[in-house]
Amino acid sequence: MSKIFKQGITEFGLPKFSRIIRHKRDVILILLETMKLFLTLGTETIESSNSVYIKVDSISRAFYEFDNKIFSIHFPFTIIDNEDSTLWIKESNSEIEITNQIVSSLIGYFESHDSYTYMFDDIFNVIDDIEKEVGISENKLQLVLKKLISFEIGYFRYDVDEKHFVKGVHPLHHYDVNYSNTATYKLGLEKAQSVEQIFDMLDRNTNCHSLVKNEL
Repeated sequence: MSKIFKQGITEFGLPKFSRIIRHKRDVILILLETMKLFLTLGTETIESSNSVYIKVDSISRAFYEFDNKIFSIHFPFTIIDNEDSTLWIKESNSEIEITNQIVSSLIGYFESHDSYTYMFDDIFNVIDDIEKEVGISENKLQLVLKKLISFEIGYFRYDVDEKHFVKGVHPLHHYDVNYSNTATYKLGLEKAQSVEQIFDMLDRNTNCHSLVKNEL
């Protein structure tokens, strides 16, 4: 049975979640900021017009809802709620607990490397630094980093794009699948979509949605 955790995004925190995604580093940072947000606030929700959801299911996903955009990525960790309104996040296979301190250290590392290609040049030195800072063993930290670096993103975005609207070519309401210019494509929609409808569409336990070619 699925479960949904929701948290509001403040104006101060908005740039961390609405950053332009060009490389996997950008996705990793959004994922880490999501983990930090939920670990910090637990299940006590901030009310905001911008929200992030974690939908826990056989395949868990994070959803980000803004005024004219909703996007989603795979959430590759286990999240558990406790009776005291706090949350635990664990590496799914090893059950390693990922604390706020570990997440903050990883954010610092990925923020300081603006090139995904070269960010691994000093990774072993960084592992040593984080290991000493947060008291996690090297093997456990390597498992968490491996998950971050290798997880399948599953990027999916719903847009309401008045600026670039061209009938039949760039629909007002559309889905963008994948984020890079070398792999992305659009699926046009006849009407607006809610975050609940997107939950349903990306849930493999519900009925499939069907595509219809627009004959113009």
